[in-house]
Amino acid sequence: MKRRETKNRIRKAGRWLAKDVRRYLTTCSIDNFDDSETITAICWSLSLLLRHHLELHSGWPDRERWLDGIESPEIAVHSTGVVYVRGDMWWGFRNNTSGALRSEGL
Repeated sequence: MKRRETKNRIRKAGRWLAKDVRRYLTTCSIDNFDDSETITAICWSLSLLLRHHLELHSGWPDRERWLDGIESPEIAVHSTGVVYVRGDMWWGFRNNTSGALRSEGL
């Protein structure tokens, strides 16, 4: 895939993430509870954004690995307006999609 296409996908995924974070902040400030649907959307957008960034990184063999998603996310909003997401990012090898997954803490 061309770098230009990947960079366009990064921008698009970044816009999705920003929209999901805005929705989360609005929902939490109005209803004062965690919206699990929005948290799932944030995790999906983060996974997509990370995948596209890794496509540009020479050390990540894109054709060999795939990202599955973030498990057990914890979201914290700080007074500065920064949103932190913590969880386990799961990934696996493309040639063994039914095999064991590996996790990396975020």
